[in-house]
Amino acid sequence: MISTNAMYCNERSSTIKVRLVDNKKPQFTCVNSVNKDGYGLITADEVAFAGGMYEGREIDAYFKTILYNTDFRATWTMSGYGFENKTAFMFTITNSIPHMGIDGGSLSKSNTDYNAIIRPVISLKPNVLISGGNGTASSPYIIE
Repeated sequence: MISTNAMYCNERSSTIKVRLVDNKKPQFTCVNSVNKDGYGLITADEVAFAGGMYEGREIDAYFKTILYNTDFRATWTMSGYGFENKTAFMFTITNSIPHMGIDGGSLSKSNTDYNAIIRPVISLKPNVLISGGNGTASSPYIIE
């Protein structure tokens, strides 16, 4: 059921921060490394394509319902942000930063000590069928 042809960008380049924070121009091209295991985490570029720009515009409502969590912790992405004062940071999807006017669903940065959650991403083979469910927590998709 899980595709072995799926590729997930495992980019560790400093260009991610420039591309998403400074230029606000996401891309789907992997610069250096690719994970072909059929699973991974969402990348910061994918969040940006869904509307979740860095500390700015709110993510698309559909993706927000998928990524929103009720304990108000951020969700890790697979994308590194960089180093500041010898501390490593990763891009995260934030729920809410009221004092910054962010209502959740945008990209932010969190240091690697932060207690964020993960939400794995998998790629299914093209012939997999959905036989039930609507994709919510109370009625997850049933796949064959």
